[in-house]
Amino acid sequence: GPILSAMYLYWFLGGCNRKRPALEPRFPEQEQLIHQCPGLLFEEGMLRYSDSRFVLHWLTRKRAPQQTALNYCSFTGGEYHKKERLWHLEARDGVGGRELEIRSRVVINCGGVWTDRINRSMNIESAYRHVFSKGVFIGFQRSGDQTTPLIFAQQEVNDVILSIPWGPVALWGPTEETVQEIEPGFTVSVDDMEFLLEQYRHHMKTVPGRDSIVSLRCGIRPLAVKREYAKERYPLDLSRGFRVSTDPDRPWISVYGGKITGCGRAAEVVADRVAALVAPSHDPPGPVAEPGEPEQPPPTTSFPGLAKPVPALKWCMQHEHCHTLGDYLRRRTNIAQWVPREGLGRQDENKEHLRALCLTLAGGDAEAAERELEMYSKQVRTRFDRVLEQL
Repeated sequence: GPILSAMYLYWFLGGCNRKRPALEPRFPEQEQLIHQCPGLLFEEGMLRYSDSRFVLHWLTRKRAPQQTALNYCSFTGGEYHKKERLWHLEARDGVGGRELEIRSRVVINCGGVWTDRINRSMNIESAYRHVFSKGVFIGFQRSGDQTTPLIFAQQEVNDVILSIPWGPVALWGPTEETVQEIEPGFTVSVDDMEFLLEQYRHHMKTVPGRDSIVSLRCGIRPLAVKREYAKERYPLDLSRGFRVSTDPDRPWISVYGGKITGCGRAAEVVADRVAALVAPSHDPPGPVAEPGEPEQPPPTTSFPGLAKPVPALKWCMQHEHCHTLGDYLRRRTNIAQWVPREGLGRQDENKEHLRALCLTLAGGDAEAAERELEMYSKQVRTRFDRVLEQL
């Protein structure tokens, strides 16, 4: 059929490096399905451990000693001085509380979903803007029988829904919804949950209960459209491509849309735009590690409820800009996605373990550690507990 033919085309474009696409009459996960029809088998590369660590190491391995990322640094304003041909920018260090002044000959606004908001604050106009696509996954406790990702067609729209085994969970989703504002897009709604659970019941024999839900993943993707765009279209019908805009009067470059597979090309376009505005004052520094050089595995430690070890907190603090409990549990490890209630446990049984982590993060300051733990616990109650209570 046309789907199998498309799979063969994709396989050829990939150099035939993986298993040949095929019609598979029987497969182990079939017993979990209501409709036990044959499956189309297609094999491709998968990210086995962590999406966050993958991106982090991809960036930091190219970093030179003189290049310092100001993590948790918020942009608060600034202006362009034409006589000096310099931007004077104001920022706030969210970790140390310092007020910073940054001077630069060119500004590149790669603010993602916040690009438009930053541009408006600086009276920057552009031929492009963003619309937002919200996606939600539910992380269910994984059945030991599922080792292969499953892809199901949705009848209502030209889209699919996935069940992806990942460590001790199976991710079910995503939703695809256009949202108008940024902040609501980061919150899982009851409608999101009911849609995903309805889809699950349509395809799977078992009906999941609240106790089988381990984690929730929610994010929004910025999609680049022309400034005058005013249509209502399904998010998947919009391009994932990037767009680059240069202000005609001031050296300010804005990047819109894009995805990870095109970021190398986007960087080349931005570098060319920068070179057209200013000449480099010195030779660029060499990277810390050449592309493709294998990374050194970090020291590991155990965490309650996980069979496999995770990167040690102190090492992440020293080498990976890890400042908060959320950094460690969600963005440096998979703990928040693999252990119920974002690492706290079903009945807060891991709270003392998290308190010890907070004490390490706070350098032994017990009061600061308690504030960090309480803030994280409050976020979990908002992001996870209250959503499930409404089901």
